Amino acid sequence: MMDDTEFLAHYGVLGMHWGHRKLETSGSRLSPEEKAAQQAETERKKRQKILASPKSLRKNRKMFTQEEVDQAVKEFRLDRDLRQLELSEIKKGSEYANAFLAIGSSAVAAYGIYKSPLGQVVSGAVKKAILT
Repeated sequence: MMDDTEFLAHYGVLGMHWGHRKLETSGSRLSPEEKAAQQAETERKKRQKILASPKSLRKNRKMFTQEEVDQAVKEFRLDRDLRQLELSEIKKGSEYANAFLAIGSSAVAAYGIYKSPLGQVVSGAVKKAILT
């Protein structure tokens, strides 16, 4: 039989969450080459993020060569032009839809007038005029 002094207790590592493991890439386990590669990848991602935004490119353009800036500006202009084309196509579609709805509304209104008592009187008078 075990008494209270014969057990092993472990309360975890301070600051660790249950079920979460530390990444192998973080910490001092990396070799100098791996650290350099990780820093280069971080720098590459940072540069890509800056090149993706006109506002951040304006602020940080000294970090890039003139060719990189020119290429980014060319891509921004291409994106802008494509958005304009898409908007003009959407506008044309919207105009067609509005015209179709206007015709449909007119047809419904005409049918409603035809079925109203006043419409029946006018319809009867027109029929009499045509037949006589």
